[in-house]
Parts: sequence; C-alpha cells; structure tokens
Amino acid sequence: LYLVSLFIWLSVTTTVGIVSGSTAFAMMSAFLVWVAQKILHFHEEINAFVDSRPVSYVIDALYYIVPKTGELANLIDTLALGKPIDSWLPLYSSLMFAFACTTLAVVVFKRKNY
Repeated sequence: LYLVSLFIWLSVTTTVGIVSGSTAFAMMSAFLVWVAQKILHFHEEINAFVDSRPVSYVIDALYYIVPKTGELANLIDTLALGKPIDSWLPLYSSLMFAFACTTLAVVVFKRKNY
C-alpha cells in the first residue's frame, strides 16, 4: 500500500507538471495537497464550527475529493496489526483521485505540441 501512496503523489506531481509545464509548481502543488489533506482530516470539527450549509457542503466535497494519504498510512498500520478495517474510504477515494489525475495528464500530454 505504500506503493499506492507513491502512485497518488506521483499522479499529483505529474499532472500539475504536465498541465503547468513547471517543475517548481508541481512540487509546490504536492505540498499544497498535503496541507489540504491534513486540514480536511478535521472536516467534522470544521463543519461543527461553521454554521453555513454551503460552506459545510464545500468542505465535505473537498474532503472526499482530496487524496487521504495520511489516513491511508493509518490503514496500512491497522492491516499490519491484523485489526479489522472500519472504512476503506481513504484507499478508494485516493485511488479514484489518482486515476483521474493520471487520465487528465495523459489527455493533456497528447494534446500538447512539443
């Protein structure tokens, strides 16, 4: 599963690198996605603090879209200890995000004229 995590980060940096054409921006985007996933880990607490329903919907949508590699690491530890898994959501949503990013990168790469 650590290779899955590598695939997720590679898809983020590859997609942003191909779309923007900037290596520096690709590395910064990986950091920004990492920060976003750390903040969105507390989406329930943020929703309890914010009273606006549209903001709550946006936060929940972002939580389900942004890859969850931190929660994926917790899933790996749980599997290694032989404990039952409560939810496979971090794996499924992160893989869907990675496949979508990779597909976008391939489409943009085919359209670019080098």
